[in-house]
Amino acid sequence: MTKVKKKSKKRNPKQKSKEKKFLQKEDKQLIWFFAIIAIIFIGFLGAYFYVQSLKKFEYAGISFKEEKYGNLKFYHGRFPIIYDGVLYGYYNLYLRNDPRKNNISINTKFSFNKKIIFSLEPAAGNCYEASLAQVELGKFLRIFPWVREVEGAVNDEEIAKAMNLSYATCEHANENQTIIIVRKSDYPSIGKEKENCYYINVGNCENVKAAERFIIGVIAQINNVKV
Repeated sequence: MTKVKKKSKKRNPKQKSKEKKFLQKEDKQLIWFFAIIAIIFIGFLGAYFYVQSLKKFEYAGISFKEEKYGNLKFYHGRFPIIYDGVLYGYYNLYLRNDPRKNNISINTKFSFNKKIIFSLEPAAGNCYEASLAQVELGKFLRIFPWVREVEGAVNDEEIAKAMNLSYATCEHANENQTIIIVRKSDYPSIGKEKENCYYINVGNCENVKAAERFIIGVIAQINNVKV
């Protein structure tokens, strides 16, 4: 019986060369594909962290972060409460206005006694932000360990009697009692009327903005930085 010889499966050199070039081309395409994916991913991460970095900043000696709650935007800062070398805790401050853009002038250094009275001028008290500003100021000043009492009042004696409210002006300021007069003005500003008596001019009902600037001024003084 005659044996049938099997055909050789060897490929010719030209076919091998074509297959090799084809595979090399596919490898290059895959490398470029993954490189492009990596570049897009890195670009996305870079953009994300860049945007996040813009939401964080230092001001008045503390760190702030922009945060959103629904349609409301706040600037959240946190700083330690230290008195006589003792850490009493941390205060979380939420501002409605960017502190870097709040340029209301501050023309004084602050010093508070154990009792603080916020005395509203009636016109300032009628502003729609008045209550919110008073609450924020009162909450802030109560964090200091030496402050024992924070009260509200008006600086008009007749209105105080008619509405059974406390009456306070700079004349009532003394070494045990700090008076802060909140009043309307041509433009907002913060300063000192006399010893132990300060004023917060709210301009045309910029109560919250003026109150926040007052708070920032106190924090900056504690941290020994200029704002």
